[in-house]
Amino acid sequence: MKIEGSSSSCKTRKNAYYFHIGGYLAPNYAMRKIILYPKSENLELEMNLAKLFDNLLLSETNSVMIPGLKAMELADYSVKMFTVK
Repeated sequence: MKIEGSSSSCKTRKNAYYFHIGGYLAPNYAMRKIILYPKSENLELEMNLAKLFDNLLLSETNSVMIPGLKAMELADYSVKMFTVK
């Protein structure tokens, strides 16, 4: 997952934030599995990016670019972003 943007909360150059969440080897395996139950035959998936940012203070965490503990935390938070409508 890659998310990049800007926020006035970031004390970085151009108020930028960068999250490149990856890692495929233990102990930094970033893939997460979610199970969604469709409400009908027509699956409508919604991703609410705000759910990820609810767990972050961009003034403190504004760049995660390598596998590690912080990337694993963000991968854990990311599963809460998805719902079925």
